[in-house]
Amino acid sequence: MSGRPKGALECGAGAPHSKGVVEERTGILKILRDLIAKNWWLKLSALLLSFALWLVVRGDDGERVFIVPLTVQVPRNMEIANERPSSVEVTAAGGSTLSGRLPEMTYTIDLHDAAEGSHIVPLTPDGVWFNPTADVRIVRVNPARVSIVLERIISREVPVRVPLQGNPPAGMEVYQVTVVPETVSISGRRSQVDLVREATAAPVAVSGKKESFQTKVNFRLQSDDIHAIPAEARVTVELGVRRMEQTVTVPVAVSDPESYSVSPLAIAVSVLVPATLNRKLAPEDFKAVVAVPAEGWPGSQIVAKPAVELAATLDPGIRITLVKPETVTLQRISRKK
Repeated sequence: MSGRPKGALECGAGAPHSKGVVEERTGILKILRDLIAKNWWLKLSALLLSFALWLVVRGDDGERVFIVPLTVQVPRNMEIANERPSSVEVTAAGGSTLSGRLPEMTYTIDLHDAAEGSHIVPLTPDGVWFNPTADVRIVRVNPARVSIVLERIISREVPVRVPLQGNPPAGMEVYQVTVVPETVSISGRRSQVDLVREATAAPVAVSGKKESFQTKVNFRLQSDDIHAIPAEARVTVELGVRRMEQTVTVPVAVSDPESYSVSPLAIAVSVLVPATLNRKLAPEDFKAVVAVPAEGWPGSQIVAKPAVELAATLDPGIRITLVKPETVTLQRISRKK
């Protein structure tokens, strides 16, 4: 065995290991130095920007921004006539509550006692509702105010109009269109209802129809905010063979011929007659009578409108379209004493 001391052998064996450790540490330091030294201004800017964004999001005292639903309570007989936001931004601050589950919040504007017209309503932190047990403090509300326009709800009666779509087959025509009800009550905001002159129903198709029929139709109003009562109408469309116009001279009778005479003695009656009747109407097919009330009228002359109708049922397609003249003159008959 060699006489070299034991300690000298151990020191000699550890020298390469120590050198490797030193070189490894030197490499790490070089990498760190390069990371810090290269483009250090960009890295510093990024760090400062991240810090600024954190301050904005965090805010003072743990501020956070919530999107809160906005509701408006209005009088029962009014509606909101303008567009308004459906939500507002609420900035709140608090402790651990804001860092956990978001507290439930709402903002309600109470206009129950407001009059019709425009209202500028300020939005304040006091108007925000939230669970009183939440550790929350309302800082601000955005927007700071909203404009609400209230308009009264009114109702009125309007006539019903039912348009027809298409044409019946050749040789046929529409005799009459009957609508039930003839008028409907519409309701809505004043400015909208005032513009409605009639309640127009959905068109009724008559193309290809060879006989009379009934159907139900809904109304098509100018706005979805206008409502009709009832919401639909029953339509009866009478169809028949094509008609030709005839004019018949009809004598005028008086209900009290002993007390009154009439002038003129006859009127011209225009009628539509189906081609299937195959004859020309005569004066005896009609009745034209002027009724005199039992108590009579003051004065010697009276202007009245005769009631004109068919004397017998000839054809359901016959229609009286015009009476000329529309009125006649009754003359009191003087009696000699």
